[in-house]
Amino acid sequence: MLAFAVTCVYTVRGRNVEGMVAMEGKLVYTRKELGLAMGVSRSKVDQLIKEPGFPAIKLGKSIVIPRDRLKAWMDGQANKET
Repeated sequence: MLAFAVTCVYTVRGRNVEGMVAMEGKLVYTRKELGLAMGVSRSKVDQLIKEPGFPAIKLGKSIVIPRDRLKAWMDGQANKET
C-alpha cells in the first residue's frame, strides 16, 4: 500500500497556509497530489498519463489515478528495469 503525506500550501482568506495532507486512506489521487507525492511537476504527471498502460481514469471532468492500479503499474515498471 502506498502510504504518504504531502505538504500543500492552501490559500485561506487571502493567506497562504501550509499543511500536511495524509494520502494513505485515499482510493484515488489527483494529478496534483500524485505530482507532489512523486516530487515531479504536474506536466510530468500529464506525460505519464498519456503513456499507454498508465492507470489514469476520467471521472467527470477530472482525471484521477486509482491507488491500487498505480501500485501495480509501478511494480510492473520496476520489474521491467531489473
